[in-house]
Amino acid sequence: MNKGVPFANPYVIDKPVVEASYFYGRLDLLNWIGSSLDKGQPLLVVQGPHRIGKSSLLHRLATHLGSKYMVFPVGEIAESRLDLLLWQIALAMTGSLPEEIVFEEPKGEDFEGQPSYFGEEFLPRLSKVMGGKSLLLALDDFHLWGGDDPALRAELLSYLTSSKLTLLLTWEGPIGEMLSQALVWRLGPLEREEARRLITEPSAEILDYDYEAQERILALTSGHPYFVQLLCYALFERCASKGWVLRQDVDEVVAETMALGESYLEHLLATSSPQERLALAALGAMRGIHGLILEEEVYYLLQRRRISLSLEELRAALYRLAEQGLLVSMAPHIYRFQVELVRVWLGQAGEFGPSLVREVKPGRKREPGLQRFIWPVAAALLVILLFLWSIRPRSQPPTGGERGEGGPISPTPTTLGAGVPPTQPPPARHTIAYMFWEEESGTWEIYLMASDGSNRTRLTENEVDDTWPSWSYDGRHLLFVSERDGNKEIYLMNADGSEQVNLSRNPAPDSSPSFSPDGRRIVFASHRDGNWEIYIMDSDGSDQARVTFNEEPDYAPVWSPDATKIAFVSERDGNEEIYVMETEGWEEMRLTDNEATDTSPAWSPDGIKIAFESYRDDDMEIYIMYSDGSGQRNLTNDHTADDHGPSWSPDGSQIVYFSNREGNWDVYTILVDGTGRVNLTESAEAEQGPAWRP
Repeated sequence: MNKGVPFANPYVIDKPVVEASYFYGRLDLLNWIGSSLDKGQPLLVVQGPHRIGKSSLLHRLATHLGSKYMVFPVGEIAESRLDLLLWQIALAMTGSLPEEIVFEEPKGEDFEGQPSYFGEEFLPRLSKVMGGKSLLLALDDFHLWGGDDPALRAELLSYLTSSKLTLLLTWEGPIGEMLSQALVWRLGPLEREEARRLITEPSAEILDYDYEAQERILALTSGHPYFVQLLCYALFERCASKGWVLRQDVDEVVAETMALGESYLEHLLATSSPQERLALAALGAMRGIHGLILEEEVYYLLQRRRISLSLEELRAALYRLAEQGLLVSMAPHIYRFQVELVRVWLGQAGEFGPSLVREVKPGRKREPGLQRFIWPVAAALLVILLFLWSIRPRSQPPTGGERGEGGPISPTPTTLGAGVPPTQPPPARHTIAYMFWEEESGTWEIYLMASDGSNRTRLTENEVDDTWPSWSYDGRHLLFVSERDGNKEIYLMNADGSEQVNLSRNPAPDSSPSFSPDGRRIVFASHRDGNWEIYIMDSDGSDQARVTFNEEPDYAPVWSPDATKIAFVSERDGNEEIYVMETEGWEEMRLTDNEATDTSPAWSPDGIKIAFESYRDDDMEIYIMYSDGSGQRNLTNDHTADDHGPSWSPDGSQIVYFSNREGNWDVYTILVDGTGRVNLTESAEAEQGPAWRP
């Protein structure tokens, strides 16, 4: 093969895929369409985000459905009247007929002022010449039909369905009442092996993709076909002459890929509300964003930038971004990017993030000269402070004292950790479970490590996320949340990772499981009744029952060591607060009362105290309080970072948590007096959600 000869780039980035040889995957969807049509379903909808492959799918329907159906794919038509829309549809259908079929082109005057002509005259004549074939009208991007007139769109749909015409629509965004009677398939990224074929096969005779390069592409794109094509298009342009692609090539074409995907970014801006653009700007500016996105971190970043956006507005914006397929909801108020490459773009796009802020919420004017002076001085001071911090003694407590609503807590006989030397943590004999971001696969997996960070062992290995491990009280089992069945389910496995079993088995998302002390029951949160509520089930998944009933979300439950109470988070008072309820009678009591977010409760081993997260100091900190809500104090006191996910050591002397204090998410331990902070993971990857084995 002569590598010097220029080759046509086989990757399609600016139009739907028409050639069958370049179309990969979606066989399950195509089979679903065929099966639904055979059952007589008159209205099907394929819903999915922008550029996910909906239009390409329509070009594959005719081949897949065979001779039984005549498929008429029709793109968006910009007309403002029903009769004109129907005439244009008729023209498009006529133009799709095979050459051997002779059919008179419909005339505009026949439709003008009388939409009924389509169903009463045009369709019967068309059906007759088709010789008994069923007619399938496939309308692409139906959410755009009728422009800004949803009433016209609804009128068109009503007319077409009343004409007894079988319809297949593609749709971007939430499904509304208009399509409530349709069968809907939500189109997502390609399966891993399908995406791998899309990477390697179009250029198989020209390019050889190294395995690590393939894995990097999959991690950056999550199998989204448009982004796979974009990356591979840029890689082909760069590497076709040499004949191979290495991982470093993938990382080096990210900027070129961003330029190729400019139309996607323009669409993202054009279809986002001002609040959504602000959220995107904040996501692009966040430090340590890799992995999970916590809603309150986005909110407080905007507050620190003096950008006025209420928590309710931000919450709605993030929810809509998830509805559009840009974000994925992992748990209440926790998200991740659907496509890692978009996250990278937002972080590297220079003026993309700031320009969004300026466009939506212009800030106060600053004198350029003063700004040029302040920033170098601030940078120099920051370097000095970081140097002093790096050479500090590890046992030195952080400055600032211990603050909390209840004031300083003096050591008493009931204070956890009393008598434990603060500078000598116990030896590494207990195991910590945590979630680790696999860079290659682009998924979260469950790992174990010793309490000094050594002996790291992987427990799960899937093509989807496994998150939020939680131990049984005897340390023999782990609960966790997995998406391997297509949605978030509660799973159980042995401490060595064996015998992984789905317990919740419900189509709605389930999260935050916690064992009862005797191991017989599990408390968890579920969205199955249209709102996050607390549920309890037996340890084998049976007898699932709801135990909270509020209009606002309740979630993050955790059982007390004496089995008498469950601590949880509720938003019933307008923001996240910590509550407890009795396990007999379900009486509820509020423990925190603060305008800032309080969340993630964790009982101490003796049940005397509860650790939790709070944003009351303008950043997320780990707090400790007594189990009646008194004596609330800031444990971590690290106002340059966000600290999350507390879990107690078995002897109550330490707390493990995760933080972005060193620029990336790492797992830390700290003694309960606030000293002895240690970074256990110290990696370039992200580690979160630690749970200490009892």
